[in-house]
Amino acid sequence: MLRRFAKEAEKKNKEYERKSSMLSATRSSSYRKVKEARPAVRAQPSDRNFSKTVIPKSDQVRNLIYHSIKQNILFRTCSEEELQDLIDCFDKAEFKADTVVIKQGDEGDLFY
Repeated sequence: MLRRFAKEAEKKNKEYERKSSMLSATRSSSYRKVKEARPAVRAQPSDRNFSKTVIPKSDQVRNLIYHSIKQNILFRTCSEEELQDLIDCFDKAEFKADTVVIKQGDEGDLFY
């Protein structure tokens, strides 16, 4: 579900950035209000039997994750409760040296 949320949010963000760049290119020296608000993406419960995943982590790690995602454009509109739920389900990933983790052009399915 988080993957689908991330893909939808990324798509909306790209569209927003495209519209913003078009607006910036046409903006004169006098500023004008944007008539269209940035669309927000909210995940709706799709499974009534869903149970939250909680990966144990120290307060220090929780704080690090919180401050890392709080300013991320994908999570800016999340409530504090939603941010805490996201932090709960984040898990550590380890890779050997010289392992390709992300390759440009590949479809993303995780956050790093």
